[in-house]
Amino acid sequence: QGTNMDCKYPGCLFDLEKDMTEHVNIINENKDIGQQMNERLVELKKGFYENNEPGISMCPKNITQSCQCWAAFNLHGGFFGPSA
Repeated sequence: QGTNMDCKYPGCLFDLEKDMTEHVNIINENKDIGQQMNERLVELKKGFYENNEPGISMCPKNITQSCQCWAAFNLHGGFFGPSA
């Protein structure tokens, strides 16, 4: 069974050295770090550019699996790569 967490405000924070699988949310003990990270994210979002162009699909229309899986196997040596 997977882990189900509510990471809405103030979010989730994990100690990846002690909890590499991200099961223990330490945000309540580290709200100052969470606040600093959130403030930085808000600042970075100001310079984020996004367009609404649909792009061109790299996958053929007749595949029976998701485009990302097909592209990983057929275009990127088994790794997920850039996609449109």
